[in-house]
Amino acid sequence: MIAADFAPGGKTLALVREANRKVQLEYPVGNVIYTTAGYLDYVRISPSGKEVAFLEHPVYGDDRGWVSVIDATGNHQQLTKEFASVQGLAWPRSGKEIWFTASDQIALQLYGVNLAGKQRQILTIPGRARILDIADDGRVLLANELSRTEITAIDPATGKERHGLEWFNGSIGPDVSPDGKAITFLEFGGPADRFYLVAYRKLDGSAPVALGPGALPKFSPDGNTVAAAILTTPPQIGLNPIGTGDSRKLPVGDILSIDDLAWFPDGKHLLLIGATAGQPLRSYEMDMEGGKPQPLGPADFLGAAVGKDGKQIAGHNGSGEAVVFNLDTQKLQPIPGVEPAERITKWTEDGEALLVSSETPWDAKMYRVDVATGKRTLLQTAEPSETAGETTHVWMSYSEGSKAYAYGTKRDLSILYVVEGLE
Repeated sequence: MIAADFAPGGKTLALVREANRKVQLEYPVGNVIYTTAGYLDYVRISPSGKEVAFLEHPVYGDDRGWVSVIDATGNHQQLTKEFASVQGLAWPRSGKEIWFTASDQIALQLYGVNLAGKQRQILTIPGRARILDIADDGRVLLANELSRTEITAIDPATGKERHGLEWFNGSIGPDVSPDGKAITFLEFGGPADRFYLVAYRKLDGSAPVALGPGALPKFSPDGNTVAAAILTTPPQIGLNPIGTGDSRKLPVGDILSIDDLAWFPDGKHLLLIGATAGQPLRSYEMDMEGGKPQPLGPADFLGAAVGKDGKQIAGHNGSGEAVVFNLDTQKLQPIPGVEPAERITKWTEDGEALLVSSETPWDAKMYRVDVATGKRTLLQTAEPSETAGETTHVWMSYSEGSKAYAYGTKRDLSILYVVEGLE
């Protein structure tokens, strides 16, 4: 379950949860009134019990989005524009407006919007505010939040961890280069706009370099290019050369949402996880020389890593079980020894095992897992020096050849306020 709220009287519940590779809104429980390939959160029932408001995000895991409202019959309406960040939502007692916190920068501010879509700004404060609730007497519960991201990687020259490799205050999702000498990561702070920024940084102490807009950055097999998802509408794939050369933007056909990407070993194709209009996420193969992405594997297969032969693709089936899809036979083979919550990152160089990351908010462990037997070998452990406020899993990347690794953390520290006198 992602979010839930009780109707007035406490006998009826609205909830948001994942089902069939989509996110669905139920009101009351069991009655599906809305679905999306993105995600929904902060579901709130109106004081009258007739409408349900929620935050709608077109890209799963990304907090860009807008305020929407729907009634029990499924009449859906988008009330605001798309914000770069929107979190927190509540109904005042009158039910005439919906209050929410959003921004096109990092600092969220408090707004109100009525059911006709007329919007107004209610409160501007320093920092990042998030509305949590509104009492019957009008008092507002607000959290003033500070997010801190950090990237750490092993120094190839000394073999010791180097901290502070983040750029501004929004550096996440590092990927380490095949030779272990550089990292790429997503930056949502500083100079980044609503489509984020792909950064590249050598581990020799030199400063980061902006490559272009995008998210989910991944090094090519030769380490000379970084691919990223540009979250425009519709999305695009950005190909950013390391060093000289111009970046390219590629269309993705009918795909409206990109959830992940990975390289084929030939460096000429990409594996995409995406969704078309009204459909759940699935796997696609994309030729970077042209042509729209083509569906790959069964509809419920989500690929994660492509083997060196370009034929074996590891991922998860609709039940969350780790599997290998064979492009030649078009069959799935279960992989023993991989837990549903673990992240498949890459194939090993010998083609016999997978690099699998087991991640929590307090640590990350990278394992080699033999595809045939499920035998697990621990390769690396990452433990952040500070864990207070950790709300997301430690993200770890590992290069088998160089044994280099990088990991990113995000801590959210907040102060809770009760604010009176807002109208």
